[in-house]
Amino acid sequence: MNIWNVLGITATEDKNEIKKAYRNKLRQINPEDEQEKFMELRDAYEQALNYEQKEIERVRKMLTKAFDEIENS
Repeated sequence: MNIWNVLGITATEDKNEIKKAYRNKLRQINPEDEQEKFMELRDAYEQALNYEQKEIERVRKMLTKAFDEIENS
């Protein structure tokens, strides 16, 4: 599942844009009739909101590794 395709937007860290896309998609899905689509949308929304934190952690690890290599040279 590509969370950005499910939400109908490109990858972004803008939480307002993510929330707006989620609300727009919710209007198109009836949770009672389309439970599977609703669950997929909800999961994509939660993952998208965590995207920023994951990116920050990835960059932090990369920089830590680079500084360690410089320090050990």
